[in-house]
Amino acid sequence: VGGRLGEMPSQSYTLLDIPAPRQTFVHVFPGIEELGRVYRAHLAINATPTAFAAALEGLEPPSEAKWRNETPLAHADFLAWTDKPTEFRTAVVNNRRRVRRQKGKQLQRRRSEVVERTGLSEEVVERLIRAGALDSLGRPRRELLWQLREVAGATKGRVDGRATGGARAGRRAAGRPADLRLPATPVPQLPAITETERLGDAYAVVGMDARRQVVGLFREALVKLGAQPSSALAVRPPGRIRLGGLVVTRQHPMTARGTVFLALEDETGMVNVTLWPDRWMRFRGVVRRHALLLVDGQLQREGNVVNVVADDVRSLVEEARRVGGPEGAPGVRHMGHAGMRRLG
Repeated sequence: VGGRLGEMPSQSYTLLDIPAPRQTFVHVFPGIEELGRVYRAHLAINATPTAFAAALEGLEPPSEAKWRNETPLAHADFLAWTDKPTEFRTAVVNNRRRVRRQKGKQLQRRRSEVVERTGLSEEVVERLIRAGALDSLGRPRRELLWQLREVAGATKGRVDGRATGGARAGRRAAGRPADLRLPATPVPQLPAITETERLGDAYAVVGMDARRQVVGLFREALVKLGAQPSSALAVRPPGRIRLGGLVVTRQHPMTARGTVFLALEDETGMVNVTLWPDRWMRFRGVVRRHALLLVDGQLQREGNVVNVVADDVRSLVEEARRVGGPEGAPGVRHMGHAGMRRLG
């Protein structure tokens, strides 16, 4: 039920013969193209698992099921496996506690080794944590940040959180928990990092995120505002258009006589935006202060090249807030100022 049963997922199956299983085989899957493609089912049902379960609920069960006599035996086996003597359960619990303690010690050593072996400063390790580079340690990022000062201070001499120079830089600071191999300071109950915070940290540290483009957070608000995604511009006729995105580059070539060009990116693609000199003088404060923009303008097309000539530019965050959108995206900033010169 719900399994694709394609060639890759089922290549290690040993109980089902291809293409015709020896057992009575019923295949339930929502995509009709998959039914019978690899295995020839005796009964193929094109339905989602939810719809199939709802239909089964209305059926009367058979009066005599072939497995009726096997059910009590299976239940007895299960009880025999779970109802072990008290000594056995106690040993299992104690063993789990030992494993957890050992994992905690290993995690503390790994944290110390990251700082000690790499020689990175506390500030750099903090940025690595915020960017997700140390997620492999298996602990929440806020917990890692909470204990960073303790771990970093124990592996090298520190003055106000910074590594000192000279002979002290290579010595451990005496009396710190990690240096004495004492248990780590207990971490209080910290709230989990939100998706907006994770995305903001990624943009603040590395200028991008491998999982998600920041404008995707505002897509629902952009729909309410009547904005089009960049991917829709390829088939849209010339005319009035509204779109929102992140300023990836801002160019002001010396030969353009005051014209400014923006590359505006959303989660579907990128579009070029042109601001004529009068529009740049009017909206340059908005463009300089905000990385996320909402642009109204004229869509122009010349062959396969699409361009938007801006008539109005506003802050996407402020406009989205008016229709119930996110409060903001901390950490997001302009990603590049290619060809810029200082303007008055």
